[in-house]
Amino acid sequence: MAPPPDKSRAVEPALWAFAVSLVLLVGPVRTLWAAPERGWILPFVIWLLIIGLGAWAVHRASTPP
Repeated sequence: MAPPPDKSRAVEPALWAFAVSLVLLVGPVRTLWAAPERGWILPFVIWLLIIGLGAWAVHRASTPP
């Protein structure tokens, strides 16, 4: 029987995605997307992209080569 896959390698890219999203959503870069003339949907689009990036990173790292 094959040993179970190492999940610690799958968590690392998701943590990087979380760190980048933290910089984008909380840091000074926030002024680029939080301007009133940008509209109300842009923060939701950014969150969707961040969630998709994290899911892709975990899925990509957990698939065998």
